[in-house]
Amino acid sequence: MLYFRLLLLAVIPPLVSVILYWIDAKTDFGKIPYSRKQIIIGMLFGAIAVCCSEFGVDVGGAVANTRDAAVLAAGMVFGGPAAIIAGIICGVERWFSIYWGGGEFSRIACSVACIFAGFLVAFFRKYIYEHKRPGIFSAAVVAIGVEIFHLGLLFYTQIGNLAEVFRIEKILAIPMISLNAFSIVLTLFLISVEDRRILNRKRVKEKKTISELIQARLLIVVFIAFCFAIVFTYFTENNLGKQYCKDFLQINTSDVRADIEKGIALEEKRHIGDAGAVLVLDGDTVTNLGSEELNSVSVRKMRMIINESEPEQVFKTEIQNVPYFAYYMVCDNGCIVAGFYSEADATFDRDLAIYMNSYMEMIIFFFIYIIIFFIVKALITSNMRKVNRDLNEITKGNLGVKVQVNSNAEFAELSEDINQTVDKMKEYISDAEKRMDSELEFAKHIQLSVLPPVSPKFDKRDAFEIYATMDTAKEVGGDFYDFFDVDEKHVAIVIADVSGKGIPAAMFMMTAKTLINNFVGENLSVDEVFTKANNRLCENNDSDMFVTAWLGIVDTETGEVEYVNAGHNPPVIRHDNGKFEYLKSKPGLVLAGMEDFPYVKQTMKLDPGDIIYLYTDGVTESTDKDGNLYGERRLADILNEIVKINPKTTMKNICEKVRFNMNSFVGDAPQFDDITMLVFKRKK
Repeated sequence: MLYFRLLLLAVIPPLVSVILYWIDAKTDFGKIPYSRKQIIIGMLFGAIAVCCSEFGVDVGGAVANTRDAAVLAAGMVFGGPAAIIAGIICGVERWFSIYWGGGEFSRIACSVACIFAGFLVAFFRKYIYEHKRPGIFSAAVVAIGVEIFHLGLLFYTQIGNLAEVFRIEKILAIPMISLNAFSIVLTLFLISVEDRRILNRKRVKEKKTISELIQARLLIVVFIAFCFAIVFTYFTENNLGKQYCKDFLQINTSDVRADIEKGIALEEKRHIGDAGAVLVLDGDTVTNLGSEELNSVSVRKMRMIINESEPEQVFKTEIQNVPYFAYYMVCDNGCIVAGFYSEADATFDRDLAIYMNSYMEMIIFFFIYIIIFFIVKALITSNMRKVNRDLNEITKGNLGVKVQVNSNAEFAELSEDINQTVDKMKEYISDAEKRMDSELEFAKHIQLSVLPPVSPKFDKRDAFEIYATMDTAKEVGGDFYDFFDVDEKHVAIVIADVSGKGIPAAMFMMTAKTLINNFVGENLSVDEVFTKANNRLCENNDSDMFVTAWLGIVDTETGEVEYVNAGHNPPVIRHDNGKFEYLKSKPGLVLAGMEDFPYVKQTMKLDPGDIIYLYTDGVTESTDKDGNLYGERRLADILNEIVKINPKTTMKNICEKVRFNMNSFVGDAPQFDDITMLVFKRKK
């Protein structure tokens, strides 16, 4: 039952922390302003700390509790202000608790320690943990440190009652330190599990910051040094205690022997500590010089004890199941003078010194840790952050940033090396841009050279008029158009748009254009042209690019048009001197989308005067600065307006007017896609 109650005390702060953490993440409580939330959390954990204090568990006449763990949990999980508020609430309550049954003996130590815990964790949260939750090991060490400070404070506030303090310390040290450390470890473990559950992510081992690495390693070093100091103190005090015990026994027995040999009457009281004394064996008589605990020692018992060791040697023995250190001398007249020093008395001073030295060393090492951490942080961590801040700007493209961290020789040298590297980088980038501009300009000329002239007169029969234009979003693009004689009476017109932009799209465009041109030259029907071109483009298409395309073959004598659409925008047709309208036809799959796709040939008739306007989606999907699309409706309206104003307008004028209208709509917004137009008119 005792262990169950202790365990219950330890799990209260973790359970409250997890529940409140979930509420903060999943409800409107998380939207409360930070300052107000800290007050609420601080008051809640203050109440939890009070409950943990009031319902402490009696362990051998002393009360164990986890009030400090509740205060630490508030700060480590939720924030420094909450910890300060919780610590003050619990500290004040503990101060006044003597009026309803609280212990007077530990009043000052408990009240001060609780408030200290709140301010300490707030300090660590801000300056050591940098407003983050600490690691489990670090949190456990802080919890242990707080409890050692608490127990050490009890020594110094009750310096006049060392025996009683020491009795309480021996009872409470392990339970208090273990309970509070376990409570904090469990709190942070459950919070980390809940955090991953709320965010619905697996545990990922994140890279530690320099500050966190320094903190962890410095904490380990200080902890090891502290343990070494404690061990050293123990062995030192233990050896000193043994020597003190021997000297103490020797002095007392020597004094009695001297009195006997001088014939001086023995004093009635020769106490050695609280339970020890000097006993004199003279023949068949045992004289007890003042210790009631040793009244049971008979002559027989005395002789048995003496036989356990040589004279003038310290040895251990038991009297009435009580361990004693014994020492005896033989007088000249044959009397035996023996001193008995109870082990409890002998070890009291040693253990007291170890406890007090341990507490003091803990406080000293704690301050050493903080001082060293801030020194390292000022010399390394802060400067590294300055360097990283400048490097982040550089990696974002701001090559004009200069790293200027000159607090010491190492960082000054690092800053200079970074600045020199950036200067070299800028030179390389400038040279590369010049080369790239030259190469892209050359590539643009190559791309344009494979397109037919934009104002041709390749049809000497003057049966039609055609004009095309292409403006790439980059130096080279993925759009293309084409028109060429199939035979004496047929003309092919093509417009296409390759997915992507830049050099890869341009190369894919060249392949697609060549394939379509070659297959048309084999006198295949338009659907067969696209079927074969599609299969060839699907081969080794590791980049998963595709082409939308529209191909039409016009009979210049009859006006019959056989066409096929591979996922391209519908052409805009003007019949019988009427209005421009979008050609209603079902498009097929894009080229390079899937092998052996069956494309369908469709037909239409162009009468003299009819116009067909082909375009890529760079026209209709042009956007202004607000993200509004140019759109199909606006395109049809401007085409109708152009021919309404001038029914005999040229195809070149149509392209130029559409482009002007687009520019007016787009304004200063950048061009994101290639813009290609082809206009064909049957004249007779």
